[in-house]
Amino acid sequence: VVLFNFDDKTAAKFVKQIARYGAEPLAKPKVEEYAAVVDPDQKISVEFNHVVLNKIDPDQIYLIAEVVAQSVAIDFVEERVDQIVAKFEKIDAGLERDGKIRVSDVEIRKMIGAGRNIIQYVITQLSLLDKPDITWEDKEMESLFLAMRKMFELEDRFRTLEFRLNFIQNTSEMVLHILEAKRSVYLELWIIGLFVIDVMLILYEAIFK
Repeated sequence: VVLFNFDDKTAAKFVKQIARYGAEPLAKPKVEEYAAVVDPDQKISVEFNHVVLNKIDPDQIYLIAEVVAQSVAIDFVEERVDQIVAKFEKIDAGLERDGKIRVSDVEIRKMIGAGRNIIQYVITQLSLLDKPDITWEDKEMESLFLAMRKMFELEDRFRTLEFRLNFIQNTSEMVLHILEAKRSVYLELWIIGLFVIDVMLILYEAIFK
């Protein structure tokens, strides 16, 4: 949610109201503030902690709001990804220490599912790789949008996020392969054991009957 020209008290009240309708409300909402300074005598420029506009234009406000929203959403996604990566780091540490994986198939599949949900969220909800339609029709809007994305380092943060998501996917596939191979070995041992028992029963019947 991006609020424009709200005082802190009203904004907090509004966020509290709409938070009740969230699927997974955060215990502590992530917040980022970025000022929009209107000065008719200045050209549009994107600065470190504010953007300068020469008028209040709804389309420009929309572009600014979208980039700020994407920045906050990436913070949220990065936190979720870090949690999953931390779990896989423990698995890798166990493999390095004694060559064992101390995690169940169910837990691995949950982590895989979480990683895939994050990828889907990034692609379908954040639209990080897409430009708003208005930027295709207005060069000034496109310049503002690109400058905002550069200011918030969205491209670099997305690439880092993509690398970590690939790590999760590759590691999860590797761990699943190891677990499946381990399960196959156990199954083969059971089959061999049953075969040995069957042979022993046949020999017993042949000798004592």
